[in-house]
Amino acid sequence: MNLILDDLPDTLDGVEIQTDFRYWILFEQLMLDEDLSPLQKGVNALNLIYKGTPTATQGTALASLLWFFRCGKDEDRRSRRTARSGAKPRRLYDYDQDAERIFASFWAVYEIDLNAVPYLHWWKFRAMFDALPDDSAIMRAIYWRSVDTSKLKGEEKKNADKKKKYYALRDSRADVQGDAVAAALMRGEDPAALLNLKAK
Repeated sequence: MNLILDDLPDTLDGVEIQTDFRYWILFEQLMLDEDLSPLQKGVNALNLIYKGTPTATQGTALASLLWFFRCGKDEDRRSRRTARSGAKPRRLYDYDQDAERIFASFWAVYEIDLNAVPYLHWWKFRAMFDALPDDSAIMRAIYWRSVDTSKLKGEEKKNADKKKKYYALRDSRADVQGDAVAAALMRGEDPAALLNLKAK
């Protein structure tokens, strides 16, 4: 399908779907949620995206969602946003942790306010995301998360490792635990149980 010449899809298996980029950001976050089982992810994804009841089997409907998520490609080719180490992809961005960088990059390059734009098709959003210049805020972060510093030496390696540490993605589960600990402390409670520590 040609992004310039063709009408972009708004149905899957004959059923109307949500095509705005916000829904597909939620879809990606849902797929990455380690607290949900594959079955829960599948059911939630179908409920999130399909505006009606899918006519296809659940497996076919989920395969269609993944096809749409990949913008009609047979495989995920987001080479600038994912890096491969062996066969397992490594995350290089996070829509929560990088929200400001992504927002600022779209505003600086395209003058698009992602918070206020009423609608933007997922495939258009993805095309613009992938075409962001290397000096944009999000692409700088992605570069430093993906760069291999193992062959660098001396001050160059020290500076590169410092950049990698600065731009590194946090473990989202650690963030959740940190929020829970902070809330417990504000209530005057002992957070030892949350930290798997024995109260002294």
